[in-house]
Amino acid sequence: MDFISFLGRLHPVVLHLPIGALFTVIVAEIWLLRSTQRKDQLLLFVLYLFTLLTAVLAIATGLILHEEDAYGGSTLDLHEKLGIATGVVMILLAGCAYVAVRMQSKHSGLSRWVTIRRLGLFVSTGLITVTGHYGGELTHGRGFLFEYGPAFLRESTKVEPVEITAEITAFDAAIHPIIENYCVYCHDDETTKGKLRMDSPEAMLAGGSTGPLFVAGDTENSLMLERIHLPDDHEDHMPPIEKRQPSEEEIAALTWWIESGASFDMKLSDPQVPESVQAVVPGDEPVEEEPKISEELDLEAVQELRDQLLTIQRIQQGDNRLWVSFSAIATTAGDDFILQLRPLANFVTWLDLARTQITDASMSELALMKNLEQLNLNACDITDEGIKQLEGLDNLKDLNLAETPVSEASLPTLIQLDSLETVHLFGTGWTAEGAEVFRRIRPDVTVNIGE
Repeated sequence: MDFISFLGRLHPVVLHLPIGALFTVIVAEIWLLRSTQRKDQLLLFVLYLFTLLTAVLAIATGLILHEEDAYGGSTLDLHEKLGIATGVVMILLAGCAYVAVRMQSKHSGLSRWVTIRRLGLFVSTGLITVTGHYGGELTHGRGFLFEYGPAFLRESTKVEPVEITAEITAFDAAIHPIIENYCVYCHDDETTKGKLRMDSPEAMLAGGSTGPLFVAGDTENSLMLERIHLPDDHEDHMPPIEKRQPSEEEIAALTWWIESGASFDMKLSDPQVPESVQAVVPGDEPVEEEPKISEELDLEAVQELRDQLLTIQRIQQGDNRLWVSFSAIATTAGDDFILQLRPLANFVTWLDLARTQITDASMSELALMKNLEQLNLNACDITDEGIKQLEGLDNLKDLNLAETPVSEASLPTLIQLDSLETVHLFGTGWTAEGAEVFRRIRPDVTVNIGE
């Protein structure tokens, strides 16, 4: 059974094969547009047959993956049906290509089959494109395609504010908009990750494949809060770190709602509803916050870095601040690669360099990132000398230096970071005594040395 599951999880890898094969077929059809030679028709048949085999492989692994119950909903149904339809068209295309080879040898009826084959190729291209789109929605959430699209497309994914009346419940006014903004794009009737839906009270109460979503009155054993409070780099952290994160006020509102009994009926005007919860209620005419960075983002530079497998996402829609992660290329990314971030230096707000090959030589580049708020240098070869160059990062709030060679000699630099809220120092040269000195000097900073 484990081997079958392994085959299913190959789907994200093998699904690219029919796409590449189909592109090769398109190029070959254009190149051999006027050819009627048998060897050329035979080549096309081989290409169509290979495309069919890769499509069957992608469909088979996808159907196996479906059995894991990781996804559900109408988006999965559409992705699955369109994928199968694409496979059926591929069978017909391979059949047409085979008949074209036979007709060529008989010198009759060739053009008709070639025309049918090319029309079918056009249809299959459209099918595989739409299939891929719904696959992307499954993986990245609803609205992924339009996240950076024109304003009129982004508007179609916005959550409309509710009308506040005397009878409105605290859930509808304050809690539901939070869930709609941060959870529903992956947990609704279209994209049901983990068999969990959060688009209605009934669905929330039903829970998902891992059990109940929350336990009314018990914040300690409520899965929703547990996932929210996991470290950002934990694979089960919700929302996923590449997505927009709820504010502390919004998390506090969710916590209050569960702690107070998770009522779907309590009125917003009830005296039990604290002002802090009422404060997160969207206004009737919400005013969009201005992006933190108004400077125009160099999208070409972003795409060039993405092409090199760097993960780059906006922190939230309409904001030029960026989350950048080197996790996919950590074993090869060194000081030279960091230089390529310079065009984006003013936009990088969250930077994950964990386990990369950078050294102190890169610290001067990081010092240029004046809007940096979170910096993960876990397991990098950074010393106390390198840390000195971060003194000018006035917005730095979270610094992860775990498993680096830094020591207590970095204390003078760290205490000068006025915005610092959390620093991770476990696995370094810091001692418990040194950490206590840090805490006494800066009681506003959480110092984590793995005690």
